[in-house]
Amino acid sequence: MTTQIGDQEPVRPVVGLALGSGSARGWAHIGVIQALEEIGVQPQVVAGTSIGALVGGAYVTGTLNAFADWVESLTV
Repeated sequence: MTTQIGDQEPVRPVVGLALGSGSARGWAHIGVIQALEEIGVQPQVVAGTSIGALVGGAYVTGTLNAFADWVESLTV
């Protein structure tokens, strides 16, 4: 989605991603971010609390897939 005002170049909105706490929810954040990437959505701002901060940090440093692999290897 873009917005154009008069003769100015179109302006794309800034997309932010807020990730919450709670380990089960945090693991779900991984799949949501991967799905967003698949459809071409790339957040410019990422913030998180607790596990959301960990997942967000892995995402912004480009290590989300490796982190996801590690999470999937966890057992009870």
